[in-house]
Amino acid sequence: MEVRKANNDCTTSYERQMPGAARMYPETDIPLIRITQEQVDLIEIPEMIEDKIPRYEKMGLGKDLAVITAKSPKAGLFETFVSAYKKIKPAYIAEIIMSADKNIKRQYGIDINPKQTDYDVLFKALENEEISKESVEAILKENRPVAEVISKYKTMSDTELEQEIREIIDENKGLQFNALIGEVMKKLRGKAPGQKINEMLKKMVQ
Repeated sequence: MEVRKANNDCTTSYERQMPGAARMYPETDIPLIRITQEQVDLIEIPEMIEDKIPRYEKMGLGKDLAVITAKSPKAGLFETFVSAYKKIKPAYIAEIIMSADKNIKRQYGIDINPKQTDYDVLFKALENEEISKESVEAILKENRPVAEVISKYKTMSDTELEQEIREIIDENKGLQFNALIGEVMKKLRGKAPGQKINEMLKKMVQ
């Protein structure tokens, strides 16, 4: 299959190949490259989005979050952190990477653009229980390198926490538990996981 041109002597000569089914002409100035089956087998085919979504759901992400994460250019970042920080739920990692910037923009009007190193420092501190989840958005809201500000949000030791709670109890004698927990959280939010504060307060007032 070829296109031929008419010559002055009423003969024809080769001009070019015919196009293929896609109307594409072969490149005539480059020799053909033969691809072997072995080379084809070595090609890594990227995972399709429709395959990522159910896999992310099995990791604990809700349907909507799984879809957002699978379609995001940060999907690779999400998987990197899920592999690195086993103690943190994948759904929480996805929420922070996919939504924290939007939440902070909506609530505080601050545009943030954390880098991979910022998330890395953040999740490492969270996994080591050096900060609490309640502090994460506050840290990001500072809109500075996380490594520079994270020390302000370090959690208290159990001894320090117990002492602070004891002082709040003494200052608010007679308050019902629900009102008392409000006072405690107002002062200590982010200084320790909320569940730990709640459990410690219960033990101290019962």
